Amino acid sequence: ALDESNSRKYGDIVEKLSNQSQLVVVTHNRETMSRAGVLYGVTIGGDGASKLLSVKFEEATAIAK
Repeated sequence: ALDESNSRKYGDIVEKLSNQSQLVVVTHNRETMSRAGVLYGVTIGGDGASKLLSVKFEEATAIAK
């Protein structure tokens, strides 16, 4: 696991690369996720079935305001 300082450095690298390429990153790291445009995930509903979800940060920010 990366400490906060190295998480920021890694996030900077990923952000730079994302300006030139489309990236798919599998992570639970908060810093890395905070730099994403879209998060995709799987969750388990109350009925025990898996559900796919996606969150686009621009849309979520607009809704939250």
